[in-house]
Amino acid sequence: MAVLRLKSDFVSSVSHEFKSPLTSIKSLAERLRDGKVKDSDRMKQYFSVITQDADRSARLVTKILDFSKIEEGKREYEFEETDLGKAGEPCELSHLLKITKS
Repeated sequence: MAVLRLKSDFVSSVSHEFKSPLTSIKSLAERLRDGKVKDSDRMKQYFSVITQDADRSARLVTKILDFSKIEEGKREYEFEETDLGKAGEPCELSHLLKITKS
């Protein structure tokens, strides 16, 4: 039962992690498509945010695939001590794991 709860929590968390950048990408792309952004500097800013959010989503997919490979025994992970107090930005679980090829 605990494993099912963990998987459910994981799916919920991953869904949220995808929803945020996709919502941003969609909103900014629609504004650009509909001609609502006239200023070229603003357009560049929107394109930059879209690119960053697309990259964030791609990294998330890669991490999910890595975790899937770990579960299948095709990859290994090692725990390393990490001082989270020194982290300058929010920490993701995957940053705490060192993923290596088996």
